[in-house]
Amino acid sequence: MKKIILLFFISVHMYGQKFNDYETAINNSEKVISLSITSKDIIDKRIQLLTNLKRLSIYTNRNFKFPHEIEKLTKLEHLYIFSDSIKNLNTCIFNLTNLKTLQIKSNRIEYIPENLGNLKNLNRLVLHCENLTEIPGTINNLSLLEELDIYCKKDLKFPEKLNNLNKLIEFRLGQALNFPESITQLKSLKRITFDTSFFSSLPNSIENLENLEVLSLSNSKIKVLPEAISNLRLLKALELYSSEIMTLPHSLSNLKFLEGISLKYSSNFTDFDSLFRIAKESSSLKWINIEGTSYNVKYIERIKKELKNIELIYQYED
Repeated sequence: MKKIILLFFISVHMYGQKFNDYETAINNSEKVISLSITSKDIIDKRIQLLTNLKRLSIYTNRNFKFPHEIEKLTKLEHLYIFSDSIKNLNTCIFNLTNLKTLQIKSNRIEYIPENLGNLKNLNRLVLHCENLTEIPGTINNLSLLEELDIYCKKDLKFPEKLNNLNKLIEFRLGQALNFPESITQLKSLKRITFDTSFFSSLPNSIENLENLEVLSLSNSKIKVLPEAISNLRLLKALELYSSEIMTLPHSLSNLKFLEGISLKYSSNFTDFDSLFRIAKESSSLKWINIEGTSYNVKYIERIKKELKNIELIYQYED
């Protein structure tokens, strides 16, 4: 027991502590590496005392502004803001140039300042702001960005140029009204996820995403995929969850790394003959999910008999 207590003391002493109260954190300023605060806390200029702070999480519906002294937190790497009271972001937070993660959730924010481009060490950017109208062009300065996650119910305008985001590997967009075609410049992308999308087609330029491994379109209005999708030579998984898809291009069988196709709950899908041909001619396909579609027993029996190497998922199991 003494050894465990001693190890805990050394860990706290060397690596600092996590605090959930602002005043307590200020009184132990040198020890604080992580701080989570709520509506009961009021951030003031004393925050500059937290010189070792690396992670700051704010959960509040109180209308507040960051004091300019926050710029002095040179070790801050992760900033999380969850507040429906914030409509305008203080530009001072975009002077925290060592940030690696910035996550903002607010239903009132409509725009992100151009100063976003100052955060050149940012790896992960999450903007869950349903009234957001535009992504600033300066996002193209974030050359170290690896993950971009956006949730927005507006017709979100994307910059025409995203060509400098050459480390971005994951893009997620929820409630998309239109497909942001400029993301097809992102040749480093490995995963694209659209959670509930309202566009009815994919552009042919999607074939430019030469490193894409996963394409996920849930609750999609797309009925037919373009032939260009067969040029995604590294694609491993095609996920069409609860979509309006009706058929699949036969050329999918040419994708040498395609391991799985999910049509789960895509009740409009009827072209099982085409799906069978794709599966039969593919050299890489390992699984197919048709749970919730309008399949029939004869199709199931045919797959099991002729394509024994492919796992067929077709019913819900408790």
